[in-house]
Amino acid sequence: MMLVSSLDLTCLARELGTRMHITLAGGVEAMLRFFDPRVFERLLNILTREQKEDFLGVASSWHYVDRSGRIAQTTSKHGAVNLASKPVSLSQEQEDHMLAASEIDQILNSLRSSVPDLFSEIPRESQCDFVSESVIEARSKKLESVLQLSLYAMIRLFYVKGMMSVEVYEKAVRYLRSNDVNNLKILLNNGEVYI
Repeated sequence: MMLVSSLDLTCLARELGTRMHITLAGGVEAMLRFFDPRVFERLLNILTREQKEDFLGVASSWHYVDRSGRIAQTTSKHGAVNLASKPVSLSQEQEDHMLAASEIDQILNSLRSSVPDLFSEIPRESQCDFVSESVIEARSKKLESVLQLSLYAMIRLFYVKGMMSVEVYEKAVRYLRSNDVNNLKILLNNGEVYI
């Protein structure tokens, strides 16, 4: 992440440090890893206009790498911030959106590590969309845990790449829905998935 700010480094460091403190719904205090571009990108989408102005106001522009691997930039009304302002307080809805984004990142990492060659066939700028679509489909099939969502995304990847038949896909989803991971492993390893 790179910032453009007229603040001296000592003041900027202090202000950025205060932005690491956040209050979650229910008054729970937490650390906000805003310097992680994945977190920062989601944060920009969930903050209210007022929260965003206050949070970003220490710099005139913020540059980061978005989920698709591109350099992105956001600007702010530099100087419109109260220095040493209070921590951002997230509503329950904002907190839920942040958690949902972390699921996407976990699934992306899972696919990149478990089936790297196959997953890399999807252009990097489209990988997040593939995972988001997979999560929507998985939830419509009553799959909820991050493990189920990750396994569903992998099964869907095998299916869309023509590596498994409709019958094997449907059986895999049934095993996944019933948390029968042992039979799912057997199914995926018995030669019915054309890897």
